[in-house]
Amino acid sequence: MRILGYIICGPIITSNTYGNIGSNKVVVPDAFFKAFLTIKNNVYNTIAFIMPNTSGHKRIQEYAVSVNDLEDIIGIDIFTNIDDRFEEMVESDIYFKHWGL
Repeated sequence: MRILGYIICGPIITSNTYGNIGSNKVVVPDAFFKAFLTIKNNVYNTIAFIMPNTSGHKRIQEYAVSVNDLEDIIGIDIFTNIDDRFEEMVESDIYFKHWGL
């Protein structure tokens, strides 16, 4: 049984709330995201997380969003290689049980 996994991560900059830092004026992100995709026996599962750039100690499930919701926020189609015939189904739901959450 072969399991493939993919992780995509990056910053979310929407309002430049936190300004810039350093001599190069690097923008401080409002949040960060991670999106996960696993493929096992031709079954695809996805989940994404948005972590605000603030201190906090919430349960990880509270940061979970669907990949579709994340894509709407960042304006990027993340997992472009998923067949369009079932991409919407794969990216619209979160199956916490699959991820052990």
